Amino acid sequence: MSWTVAEHDFDKSKVTTNGNKYMTGNGYMGYRGTLEEFTKEQLTAVTLAGLYDKSGEQWREPVNAPNGLFAKLSCNGQPLGVLDADPLSHCQELEFRNAVHRRETEYGIRGGKLTFTAERFVSMDQLHLLAGRLILHSTADCRLEIETGIDGEVWDINGPHLTERKEQCKAGTALSTAITGELKLPVAVAERADFTFDVQETAGEGAMRVISFDAKAGETYEWFKYVAVYTGLDNAGDPAATAEQEVLTAEKAGYEELLKAHCAVWEERWSRCDCRIEGDEAAQFALRYSIYQLLIIAPTESEKVSIPARGLSGQVYKGAVFWDTEMFMLPFFLHSDPRIARNLMMYRIHTLDGARRKAAEYGFLGAFYAWESQDSGDDACTLFNVNDVFTGRSMRTYFRDKQVHISADVVHGIWQYVTFTGDDSLLVDGGAEVIWECARFFYSYAYYNPVKKRYEILDVTGPDEYHERVNNNAFTNALVKETLEIALRVVQLLQDKYRGHYPGLAALFADGPFVAEFNEMLEHFYVPQPDPENLVIEQFDRYFKLEEVTLSELKSRVINKNEYWGGGSGLATTTTILKQADVVLMLNLFKATFSKEVKQANWEFYEPRTEHGSSLSPCIYALVAADIGSPDWGYPYFMRTATVDLTGESKQYVGDLYIGGTHPAANGGAWMAAVLGFAGVQFDGEVLRLNPALPGPWQSVELPVILRGGLFILRISRNEVAVTAAADNREPLAISAFGGGDMSCLPGAKLRLLNSAAASEQERNGQGKFIREERKQMLEHMKGAIFDLDGVIVDTAKYHFLAWRSLAEELGFVFTEEHNERLKGVSRTRSLDILLEIGGMEFSEAEKLAMADKKNRLYVEYISGLNESALLPGVKEYLNSLRARDVAIALGSASKNAAFILDKLNIAGLFDAVVDGNKVTLAKPDPEVFQTACKELGLQPGECVVFEDAEAGVAAGKAAGMLVVGIGKPEVLKEADLVVTGLHEL
Repeated sequence: MSWTVAEHDFDKSKVTTNGNKYMTGNGYMGYRGTLEEFTKEQLTAVTLAGLYDKSGEQWREPVNAPNGLFAKLSCNGQPLGVLDADPLSHCQELEFRNAVHRRETEYGIRGGKLTFTAERFVSMDQLHLLAGRLILHSTADCRLEIETGIDGEVWDINGPHLTERKEQCKAGTALSTAITGELKLPVAVAERADFTFDVQETAGEGAMRVISFDAKAGETYEWFKYVAVYTGLDNAGDPAATAEQEVLTAEKAGYEELLKAHCAVWEERWSRCDCRIEGDEAAQFALRYSIYQLLIIAPTESEKVSIPARGLSGQVYKGAVFWDTEMFMLPFFLHSDPRIARNLMMYRIHTLDGARRKAAEYGFLGAFYAWESQDSGDDACTLFNVNDVFTGRSMRTYFRDKQVHISADVVHGIWQYVTFTGDDSLLVDGGAEVIWECARFFYSYAYYNPVKKRYEILDVTGPDEYHERVNNNAFTNALVKETLEIALRVVQLLQDKYRGHYPGLAALFADGPFVAEFNEMLEHFYVPQPDPENLVIEQFDRYFKLEEVTLSELKSRVINKNEYWGGGSGLATTTTILKQADVVLMLNLFKATFSKEVKQANWEFYEPRTEHGSSLSPCIYALVAADIGSPDWGYPYFMRTATVDLTGESKQYVGDLYIGGTHPAANGGAWMAAVLGFAGVQFDGEVLRLNPALPGPWQSVELPVILRGGLFILRISRNEVAVTAAADNREPLAISAFGGGDMSCLPGAKLRLLNSAAASEQERNGQGKFIREERKQMLEHMKGAIFDLDGVIVDTAKYHFLAWRSLAEELGFVFTEEHNERLKGVSRTRSLDILLEIGGMEFSEAEKLAMADKKNRLYVEYISGLNESALLPGVKEYLNSLRARDVAIALGSASKNAAFILDKLNIAGLFDAVVDGNKVTLAKPDPEVFQTACKELGLQPGECVVFEDAEAGVAAGKAAGMLVVGIGKPEVLKEADLVVTGLHEL
């Protein structure tokens, strides 16, 4: 399967789109896929993450650094370059397995031809470093001249951003330094060129040098370039000195070593995220390319930057971070690199003050997150964001002040991270404060309708920007409701787990609105619901009253291809045609809330009314199509999403505003459609559920996922799934496939589950055997074993029965063996209550206490004659085998006579801890007895296995977070992870 995107000719009209298509980067900087001789005229750019500048009254945007990889050729005095001379042949390619860019261009020269080959990479190992290898080969003698160094003429959309420029080239090192205009931050680029052949060097302009030499026919000439970029944000001392030292160090290491280290990091990255599709090469290629685009822009080292809407492909959209990150990119990083996911959410925490300032600006409480967020979190969006193509006048838009859903999207992202990873420390690191401030914002923004007695969200713009200033946008209202719910959950979580932190955090909100107000608003909050007759959810109030027009008819009304369809008088504003379907996105986010019928009805209703004017839109239709079991409906939308940066067939202008560049949200959406949609992967923080709906050509999907810190390899097809857990995983994983019950996959184990609806009887029988063997493997990894007493180690149940029966006879009623089944695994006090309930009798607490004591005396009399021969088969042998493997052993029983019985059985010395009715107060199915035993062994729940014979005991073990081996009948102990007839089987 190819990992290379390539073109084998040069097309001048594709220079801009190829700059996006052949991008490289490492999260610190992005390098557009331009050629070595290109300048700012061809939109060459080294875009730096998190460094912004405002020039005069123009839009604030990210800073592009000078280009240290510039190299231009001349042969026999004639300039050579794809724009200067028609090449004989040309190839540009990007190997996205290791993010290496290559070009090879062949020129006709006097007496022969000259081949120029260049290879470069933006190091994923050393984030400030770029490196290149350049090769010349001529078939005729010629005089070659190379102008190389640092091109300080930077491409800017709203610049210039670099002032006080200083450029020099001395002692073999070229250096370009400057200061940003707004924040006065230094930017430095250093470059060294290492020639492996004799050359003549003369100084060029600025940080350029001119290299001349006589090339011999048939000879090959190779040289290398090393470039380092540093700014004042890097906390690395003087940026210029640091950059100079780094290129010296790089030159000493050599190109091959740097490339090797770079490729090693890429191999590691792919090992955690590569998604392998069997049966569809086109989809495979597009999906891998989409993943690549996400990896080159991921903030691996900084929690103060996020991913802009156009990645690091330039200054488009002001380099701003949108809601796209939480909704379309975060899921990929949650599954593949939670460390990066945390960085993305910490960015929102660090920019909370900017969101507070925006809320205050509009007269609201709390935090109103920016539509276009940069380094401080203040909104970079202007009120006049689009120009009318007919008049040239700026159009008033309501992106900045009415897209209130952004705050809810941020809360959604933070909570997704916490529930998915289990890392709730993010909440005390600022996440709780963000969530509560966003809830306060919505409380102050909401309108209480006294007639309908409900809270509403009025005058908003949803993701469908063609319809501004609407009321009760379904997507927005659903997210606001979720924000309130999350805010209250966080209160409870911090009270329970972070008691030391909660009072200080809560004190910040003492003046309200806080818990009481959130509860009150939530209780009376309105979210649009499906129509009872057709199940369609109205996107916003009075949407159904708009003009019904087909998409093709609306397109026929277009006068200028770049005209904006939204705004006050846009083509779509008064019609039902949508930029993107907010309702369908809502159904995907809250899929468990709505029936398949509701999702299908809305998919079918909104799809013909959606223009997909946003690259975010198609993937959502793919996701919901898969969810309703119609993957072939969704497949074209997946392919449209996954190929958006390969084809370049996306909107390039809104009005006269250039919006080109890469589409990381679509890249994330492609991954979501493939993995969360077609492969049916869903993880709620506790159980991994797999319900595939593969499109026609796909035979299977295989991918790694990181869940709760453990690595799992999933192989998913229509009829079966296989889950393989890494041996060094710390915890087992609960898995459900094809709608079946939960099962556990242990560290180092492989679990294979069949779709029972499609599997043959023979396959189902084989699966049952496979699962049984896999369950036995779990016993090889346990560090602690906790045993119930009665029915597991010794059968004292008959003595309990005899004692209870004697007591019942004294009270005048019959107590049968069937009655006795209700007492298994239950405490003595509760057992007495059940006994009296059977007899229809009531007594005072004092009388009941006396009866319980009498029953116990009878029981002790019965068991006083116990000895080792009363052990159930295999018990002592199994306990001794555990001791030999250094497995800690505990007893977890409700019996207050447990220690006495162990002593009688001559096995007390085999137990490291005994937890019985004298140490705990809560009866099974409460997990207290097993939790206490686990603590006494000094282990974590995931390291222990419980052995139980009663339903209540199995439930207690599961509630304690432990794997459970049931001793008895599978049909009775169906919640156990493994059921055996006795310990002799083990």
